[in-house]
Amino acid sequence: MKNILYSIVIVLILTLSGVSALDTDLPGDVLKLGDRNQEASNYYDNPFGIYVSSQITFDTVLPVSISQVDTEPLYTQSSDTVVVNNINFTIVSQVVGSNSSLVTISARIPEILPAVNTVGQESAFPVATITFTDGSSSVPVALQMQRKNHLEFKEIKLRYSDDDEKKLDDNEKIKNVKPGENMVFDFEVENTYSSSDDISIEEVEIMLKDDNNDLDIDEEENIGDIREDDTETETISVELDDQLDEDNYNLFIRTIGFDEYGARHGEQYTVTLEVEKEKNEISIRKLNVDPESLDVCQDNFVTFTINIENTGSRDQDEVRLTITNSNLGYTDSISEISLDEDDSTTKSFNLRLSQDMSAGSYTFTVKTYYDTDEISDQKDITVFMRNCNLDQPQAQPNNGNENNDDNSHQVEIVDNSNVEVLTNPASFSDYTSAQSVQADSKKADDASSVLTIRLLVLVLVALILIIAIVLMLGFRR
Repeated sequence: MKNILYSIVIVLILTLSGVSALDTDLPGDVLKLGDRNQEASNYYDNPFGIYVSSQITFDTVLPVSISQVDTEPLYTQSSDTVVVNNINFTIVSQVVGSNSSLVTISARIPEILPAVNTVGQESAFPVATITFTDGSSSVPVALQMQRKNHLEFKEIKLRYSDDDEKKLDDNEKIKNVKPGENMVFDFEVENTYSSSDDISIEEVEIMLKDDNNDLDIDEEENIGDIREDDTETETISVELDDQLDEDNYNLFIRTIGFDEYGARHGEQYTVTLEVEKEKNEISIRKLNVDPESLDVCQDNFVTFTINIENTGSRDQDEVRLTITNSNLGYTDSISEISLDEDDSTTKSFNLRLSQDMSAGSYTFTVKTYYDTDEISDQKDITVFMRNCNLDQPQAQPNNGNENNDDNSHQVEIVDNSNVEVLTNPASFSDYTSAQSVQADSKKADDASSVLTIRLLVLVLVALILIIAIVLMLGFRR
């Protein structure tokens, strides 16, 4: 009798003091239901929903019940919060042991439960706090749920550095990336819901972002809706900064979409770009010619303007720049250019093109060298020569002295009799030749007509004079 009274007093003291003696075997009193393979409820497939069960051990032999359920808000497609009221959390059974109880619980996986967080990572989400009691004490248990994701990258391919396509996986390291690189990503995104699920994923987006804005990449493309068991493709191109330092840079590749219930799905890849510079590299950054097109009825001056940059990791003091046209037999160069790492300079070449040149296109090749004769970069640029327009007055040739400093070279090509030039296509050449023959024939005909008219006029004047003389002599008689 005394022992019973003593137990009652202890229970009353614990109750009045607010001390919760009820405990569970859950780490941190957190209960997780479901996993990355757990399907969520689907009205089309199962109107009653999909339930999952689990067991909790309580350190009590008294009957355990649920005293309170506080649901947590979930974010939906419209960014509004929705409280989950249909998880239907219940106690299925309780098995009492010598000093503990094994309680089986059941809950419904809701349709709007997200599969991934806002950055596309699979995760469990808090949905409620369940308070259990044995009548004398209580314990709150945090309930988390996880479900299967149904929006994935089926394939990602990368093209860069003129290499073949490279298939990317998560945590891939991309080696030998150069500053200024143009990188082309080809995506194929898949809705893995089955045809029997009949659930589309809507407003699917693909995003490319770097972690610290070091790459200045923030690309986003909306590819629309994807039907169940279907895919969509998209291509995104990014160009790296040509002043990028040698380092490793993380790039996040992400797809996000929402199913018809508003649940978020998606996936994220993290790839590392290992940016490396060439030790010796002199890049042609800009190449211009002014004018690009001119006619052959006059002497012309063209100016080639070339911007080069030391994009390598070593300072250079023996840089050489050349420009050539093999058909014209033309070549020129500037030597002993000094460029420290990341420095650039602009050089120009002035060239006089004679009116004796044939119409056509003339391609000039520009090359850069380090250590005087080690080639680094090469680009082509074309000058177009048109046939002369006789209806237009001939412009005075430029004297070529403007902006002519120590780095400017002038080459004069006047006599092209021994120079091989690019010829025009046969049809165009024949046409221009025919025009020339017709023009010469027309000039000859015009000259003959003028001569005939002048002779007729002289004959007519002579006849008039003769008639006048005859008449005057007649009147005198």
